[in-house]
Amino acid sequence: MTSNNAGSSWFTYNVPAGWAIATCPSNTNMVYLAGNGQLNQYVSPSTFNNKTSGLVAAGYDVNLKITDIDVHPINANYLYISVAGANVNAKVFTTVDGGNTWINWTYNLPNVPIFSIKRDQNDGLYVGTSIGVFTKK
Repeated sequence: MTSNNAGSSWFTYNVPAGWAIATCPSNTNMVYLAGNGQLNQYVSPSTFNNKTSGLVAAGYDVNLKITDIDVHPINANYLYISVAGANVNAKVFTTVDGGNTWINWTYNLPNVPIFSIKRDQNDGLYVGTSIGVFTKK
């Protein structure tokens, strides 16, 4: 549950277990939810925008799990996602337009599942895999 008025009222994101969820520090009315082969942008109070088609166009396989989402602290339309599974060159994706279009940022990551992704304040990117943590500066 979440509140946008200091707890005077609450509302629930009905998110199934195992879905990735990310809030947007710069826009408290926006949340990204990913699971079951889809990525959704939720804008309070009740607007869902499916962002999966742009991901598929960039090489995402809807049969693979999106494991993590990281949203830029200042721009809610700039985010990264990580993907599990063993598909070559389909591990990390980024968007600068809220998920309408995506860029595959897998580069030379090994073909292992990715479990987490995080940007730092200097735009460094950290990716947690089943064999270790990789960074892109």
